[in-house]
This record gives sequence, C-alpha cells and structure tokens, in this order.
Amino acid sequence: MADAITYAIQKLQATKIITIATLTRAMIKDLEKYVTGAMATSNELFDRFHQATCQACETFWRMPVSRENYQAMSNTQYSDLVNHSYDKYNPTGNSMAFLDNFTESLSFLHIDITGTAYIDDCGKGTMVKSIIEYYLLEG
Repeated sequence: MADAITYAIQKLQATKIITIATLTRAMIKDLEKYVTGAMATSNELFDRFHQATCQACETFWRMPVSRENYQAMSNTQYSDLVNHSYDKYNPTGNSMAFLDNFTESLSFLHIDITGTAYIDDCGKGTMVKSIIEYYLLEG
C-alpha cells in the first residue's frame, strides 16, 4: 500500500489520499462486523467522507491515531522506520501511522473494512456507495 500511495503522489499528482483495505484484523476487535473503522490526518477530509457515508447509509466510525503510534513506528535501532510494532493496544493506529510516512503530508484517510467487508464469506461491496457519494460531493 505504501507503494500505491507513493505512485499516486508522484505519478498521478494526488492532492489527498484515501485508502480502503483490510489493513489489520485488529479493527474487528474494536468495531466487530457492524461498523467500518476509519483513521484520518485531516478533520476536513474525514468530515467530508463521513457526510458521504451518511448519504450512502453506510456505518463509519473514526478511530484514534496518537503520537504514540507514530513513535512506535520509529522505535528501531536498524532503520528509519519499522512497519510492525509489538504494541498490542492499537495495532491499527500503528499501521495508519506507518502509511502516513509515505503521504508527503497530504490529507490522508484510511478506511479499514476488515470487519465489514464480508457476510458469510461473500464480499458485500463495503464503502463502494460511500466512495461514489464522496466523489459526487466533491464534484
């Protein structure tokens, strides 16, 4: 995903980054299979996408990303950045903090569909309606 973010910025001249994926299984522990979790570096981007999810009738909840998450990603003696942390309390926040290192300070929204992507092992198109609504709002 870091490569895709870098490509979007460098080759496509992206002005904001929105990712949707099953980033970690940890989101299921927090929100189960009923609510999609999201983390953002920009309140404006989050609020605008939240407006789209309301219009699409999809459930969406903001999860925290703290300074400690960013510190966990740089807590290494062998490299500038590590993509894994042994912090068991907020692994999704740590993953978001890791990816944010590649956004070149652009507004970044990650939507984690781990718990909401499937019903009985069948994909259900989680957040597709919200993406369409978001782009309609953005015009």
